[in-house]
Amino acid sequence: MTWLRVSDEATNETGGGMSFQPDHRSTDASASNEADWLTAFVEAGAWRRLSDGGDLGSVSTAWLDLLVAQIEHVLAAEAAPVSGTHPSPVVRTAFVALGEPSSERYLRAASRGREASADLIQAAERCLKQRRSVIQTPRGDREGTCHLAYPVLADDALAGVVAVELTGAARARVEAVLRLLQWGSPWLVDLLRRRAHSPANAEAPADRSTSGVVFALQALAADAPASDLAEAFASRIADMLSLDRVAIGRRRRGQTRLLAGSHGGFSAVHNDFAAALVAAMDEAADIGSQISWPAEDPAAVSHPAHARLCRVHDRDYALSLPLRASDETGETLVVTILARAVPDVEALEALRKAASIAAPSLRAALKAERGLFRHAAASARDGLRQLAPSRFGFKGALALAVPVIAGVMFVPIDYSVSASAGLEGVSRRAIVAPFDGFVASVMVRPGERVEESTLLGRMDDRELRLQEIDLKARLGETQRQLDQAMGQRDHAAINILSARRAQNLAQLDLIASNLQRAELRAPFQSFVVSGGTDLIGAPLRRGDPLFEVSPLDAYRVTIDVPQGEFAAVRVGQTGHILLTALPNRSFPFRIERLTPIATAKDGESVVRVEAALDRPEPMLRPGMQGIARIDVGERRIGWILGHRLWTAALLKLWAWLP
Repeated sequence: MTWLRVSDEATNETGGGMSFQPDHRSTDASASNEADWLTAFVEAGAWRRLSDGGDLGSVSTAWLDLLVAQIEHVLAAEAAPVSGTHPSPVVRTAFVALGEPSSERYLRAASRGREASADLIQAAERCLKQRRSVIQTPRGDREGTCHLAYPVLADDALAGVVAVELTGAARARVEAVLRLLQWGSPWLVDLLRRRAHSPANAEAPADRSTSGVVFALQALAADAPASDLAEAFASRIADMLSLDRVAIGRRRRGQTRLLAGSHGGFSAVHNDFAAALVAAMDEAADIGSQISWPAEDPAAVSHPAHARLCRVHDRDYALSLPLRASDETGETLVVTILARAVPDVEALEALRKAASIAAPSLRAALKAERGLFRHAAASARDGLRQLAPSRFGFKGALALAVPVIAGVMFVPIDYSVSASAGLEGVSRRAIVAPFDGFVASVMVRPGERVEESTLLGRMDDRELRLQEIDLKARLGETQRQLDQAMGQRDHAAINILSARRAQNLAQLDLIASNLQRAELRAPFQSFVVSGGTDLIGAPLRRGDPLFEVSPLDAYRVTIDVPQGEFAAVRVGQTGHILLTALPNRSFPFRIERLTPIATAKDGESVVRVEAALDRPEPMLRPGMQGIARIDVGERRIGWILGHRLWTAALLKLWAWLP
């Protein structure tokens, strides 16, 4: 995985290069004026520093200064206004990251402008991973910022990346910027080749002086998470002292956690190497002093965790340096290093100096990341610690407080059982379909208040009326045939036709009764609980419920008492209910019935208790929910605070006992 660290530079933070600004004293954006300010820039020394060579940071900075000047020069020619003002710079940020292709580690060698954004770093990482130029625009960026990254290839080997952040005015000329990057990248390639074949590029001793320690501590000056600061510091220590690995761990409450590691996030990986690293840190933290393997004194006690760490990572030297906290928090920072050979005394002294100076900054960053609960706990500990010097006063107050608190636990107070509750109507009347058919119309909706005989809905009676007309016609025909049979004195026909006539009359009476019941009316003053316009057109069978009404001013309170509190509830006890819809006042009630069946509700066993309201009021409605409190008498404060825990302990003890 390609690793890019833009925050770790090989030079200083400003890059060491000059800041170029074109001369805008003339309002004429002519070619001669542009040549003048470009010549002035060249005379300033950038081309000379690029040609003469020098260290990597100086040459990279000179190359980047020239590249930015070329981009500004090319793009400003098109964007230059006709009148007095000059266009603002189009390059916001630019940096060059170089490194060895075999190590896949690329450090920032030069930078221009403000601090590189996360989007620009992401574009650079994509460029290193894909080995091709990357152009991307952040989502939601109204200014049209464009991020451009171009790989630096030396003999098909990835030597680095050049990243540029352009303003929205330069997005249309990205191709021109790419050509400038393509033309300028051979300078960097030639620089890297010359440094690789130079005799002066042999292994040089690491900078272990005071300036080297200061350079390592500069990583802690940024405003970043503690893990990022620790990783940057560990990486700089590893580079400064030519170490293979540097890891920083945090031991708190007997547990060690890897905080960061040099040159990458290997501290977040859970493998055998990470386990061996944690064991070595534990070994040093338990002893409280520096541990190295192989030990400086052959007669010293062996340290198997450090020996195993070297064996797992195939290295010849390991050292752990614990840094205990001075604020009595018990937290310890452990710095562990791995190297192919035993570092010299000067390198180890530089390590101890840098670690001891960096420890307070890392602890401050870790303290700032604590949550609200841990901040409150730390403040409480500090408050108690401040009381400690007044030994007699604090202990005396504590000695007085214990019996007072114990006495308060036996003071009886009124106790009430709280439970969720709701309102229901005392009774419900169902309005059902009087015959098979359809609902023609609905006049009310659930929740409406209706008077007695109010029309709720109407059944479709067209088929009944057609049947009534047909029966009346058949009745007339039967009557005519009956009269004829009576005139002929045909007694058999008279009996048959008389029975048929009676049948037709009965069917007509049934149809007339159904027509009267086709209009669905309220039986009394009530609230409509259910039923509505969704019934229109639905096929119904006789007896299917259409509406459900509940009488006015007749409610009962249903209370779901928790099973553990049910033993204290009795019929006749009083209480109050506070409804969610009416939170400004409570309504008194009296227990009338205890249902001896427990049911599960919201993951808890509850028993239904029914109560009657003392004073029902018009503002109440069926279905309202709230909280009920049942007054069960006096209980001691200690019993109120601990009876639930005591009940749970008894149940657990009963389950465990043989």
